[in-house]
Amino acid sequence: KSTILEAIGFTLFNCRGTGYERRLREGANRGQVLIRFESALDQREYEVERSFSQTTTTRYRVIDPEINQTVAEGSDDVHSWLTNHLRIEPGTDFASLFENTIGVK
Repeated sequence: KSTILEAIGFTLFNCRGTGYERRLREGANRGQVLIRFESALDQREYEVERSFSQTTTTRYRVIDPEINQTVAEGSDDVHSWLTNHLRIEPGTDFASLFENTIGVK
């Protein structure tokens, strides 16, 4: 359960916790997390993909699988898109929201 919660926090809420390297399989240089969820805004399914290296995010995007297109790409664009589709109050610190509500230790 904790690995799934960490993946959700990292991908949807930018909650990095202990860093990128810890999320990689032993011996790997790159990793990827793909989260599929239903939007609270339009009740459609979307995928959020976050690819990363040992030190940074290398790709961050939202995919609409119904039309097979990227609908948001890059940290700012994805964050803005998620704010709308998760119905989060603008200006909310996503990492704090996750840590204090969903990923409480």
